[in-house]
Amino acid sequence: SAEQLKLSSPTLAAELTRAGEWLRGQLQATFGPELERRGRADARLILDALQVVTSWETWDQLVRLDRTTSMCRRTMEALTRAVLSPPMGGRR
Repeated sequence: SAEQLKLSSPTLAAELTRAGEWLRGQLQATFGPELERRGRADARLILDALQVVTSWETWDQLVRLDRTTSMCRRTMEALTRAVLSPPMGGRR
């Protein structure tokens, strides 16, 4: 996997870090309004969760489970919606 290869390749490690930072920035821009409605700590937690559920690693895990492209998309959408849903008890 790329994660294993980055241990032996500083260039790959730097690119994976850059890609992760780019994804986080895109998520922050895309979901800014949703994040702003939460407190700072909750917003960081939600952004962390969004980064995990929208990552290549998550997609790859679904592919390894032999899911179709359509199922991968639907699953990632469901995960994203779950992360963005208001907390139980209605607290925002």
